[in-house]
Amino acid sequence: MHPCVHAVCDLSVDVFVVMGTTGSLGSYILDRLVANTEIMWVYALNRAVVDGSILVERQRTALTG
Repeated sequence: MHPCVHAVCDLSVDVFVVMGTTGSLGSYILDRLVANTEIMWVYALNRAVVDGSILVERQRTALTG
């Protein structure tokens, strides 16, 4: 077993991965995670667009209602 590099093994940093953040539940969860100052990183994974819409616009619409 190799010793941990401090930056990689810092367990005091909270990181979350959320999938499907353009719907009502996913956008709510994303909003709550981003608002939490104890969480360092949030990764939002979404499927590719089919209808030509821009992901940023879909995300904005979901977050603003």
